[in-house]
Amino acid sequence: MRELPAGIKVCYPVFRDRIPTRAASWPGGISRDLPQEMSRRRGRLRLFREGAPRRGATGAEELVMRKIIYWVHASIDGFIAGPNGEFDWPAVGPELFAYSNGINEHVDTLMYGRVVWDFMAAYWPTADADPETTDEHARSFAPYWRRTPKVVVSRTLEKAAWDARVIGANLAEEVAELKRGPGKDILLTGGAEVAASLTDLGLLDDYRIVIHPVVLGGGRRLFLEPKDRVGMTLVESRTFDSQTVMLRYERRP
Repeated sequence: MRELPAGIKVCYPVFRDRIPTRAASWPGGISRDLPQEMSRRRGRLRLFREGAPRRGATGAEELVMRKIIYWVHASIDGFIAGPNGEFDWPAVGPELFAYSNGINEHVDTLMYGRVVWDFMAAYWPTADADPETTDEHARSFAPYWRRTPKVVVSRTLEKAAWDARVIGANLAEEVAELKRGPGKDILLTGGAEVAASLTDLGLLDDYRIVIHPVVLGGGRRLFLEPKDRVGMTLVESRTFDSQTVMLRYERRP
């Protein structure tokens, strides 16, 4: 990962106004120090430049980084696809659709792994083509999908349709660069491998897992084996349509 300029300190958001100062390792050898006083701001990672003024404080310039939100559907027994790759089991109702559409208001980049991208690129470009369709989700999401910048994580794909950017040769550096860029947050949909890689790199910020009322008995697991234990904090839970539960976690510092 490319190192940050001299004088930059990286700070994770916290839930309390005052926390003890401590140092910890950061991917790529970058060190981060947590200041004694820091308020939470949109749950994003923040950078502070020492010696420069910032609004509401002195001695640091605040640079807010974009979050990566992981949005994924899972069975009760922890699988995101069936034994043969089946994905015909999600129980989706109007409340869940409404929440999903609400997330889109806070993101301006869509991220996919190769497998999920192939599915998305085959369906969403023309999902609303039928003028008589009654699928309100297709009517609202298809135009959004077409106009929103997209990123595909793949080491084998050289280019992608719909002006999607392909990354993966140097995942840590490329994703860190995305997060440092301007704009709203980034939405990663599905893709256990990409989520596992970004978790290991410390680059995944917000986990939103929707549990559906089905036991698949096998298939692709929600979480691949991480390199290390990862502590999470539950920040939100919701029930949709009296059938699904969304658990939202943020990574602990």
